[in-house]
Amino acid sequence: MIIAIEYYILIVLLSMSAIQVASSYSGINGIVLFQRRAYNYIASAIVALPCMAVLITWNWHKDVGVIEGAEQFYLFMAGILSAIIITLLASSLINHGRFKNKPANQENGFEALKNNTFYQAIIIRLRSIAWRG
Repeated sequence: MIIAIEYYILIVLLSMSAIQVASSYSGINGIVLFQRRAYNYIASAIVALPCMAVLITWNWHKDVGVIEGAEQFYLFMAGILSAIIITLLASSLINHGRFKNKPANQENGFEALKNNTFYQAIIIRLRSIAWRG
């Protein structure tokens, strides 16, 4: 596998794990992939620990070729952005029915994701803007 692609995939997986742990801990249920907090922690640990082990031992098992600083920065930022997009899309699909019958709250920022998926929060916000005229 190309070294840059491997690094990008590791960053995406680690970022998704961090997002899941943070959202579970803070109670932002709209972007979690599992309904139970313990499942999110376990799944994140199962994904993050091997990825961290690979990144920590990167120079031991990659004897030739390194990723230059600027390229590493771009891959890191692209990985984080990809993880955010994947998490928002996946959680909106997985949790769509979970919040379907709850009253539409008009909270701002991350607070809107406590009781709605990202997709539902966007729809609620667009409806309120259209209603105001």
